[in-house]
Amino acid sequence: MKITWYGAATLLIESGDTRIMIDPSKGLSHSENSPSWEELMTAENILLTSSRIERIHNIPLIVNTSGATVYCSHTPAAILEKDRTYPDLIAVVKPGLSLVFGDIHVNVLKGDPDS
Repeated sequence: MKITWYGAATLLIESGDTRIMIDPSKGLSHSENSPSWEELMTAENILLTSSRIERIHNIPLIVNTSGATVYCSHTPAAILEKDRTYPDLIAVVKPGLSLVFGDIHVNVLKGDPDS
């Protein structure tokens, strides 16, 4: 397994043929190490942890171009749908859910609603 941290909240997790991008950010991030557009377009799954602008602003372009599925809570899902993200590429998750991507297992926990 390989994990690449781009600064701020952006991570790329790779295991075998599985690529998961967490909070992909490009342009508004305070990090000089933001992922390239090519890297953003190769993740087949995106985990979005909040609806903050620096986390969500590139998601419609990435998802609508790459066909990646974005997993997020109800609030960012509603924003993405208003931003014309293909609704069939948005999966709303709730605490207690377990997601499996190849040999990567993700347990969804309750987050801070103010973050």
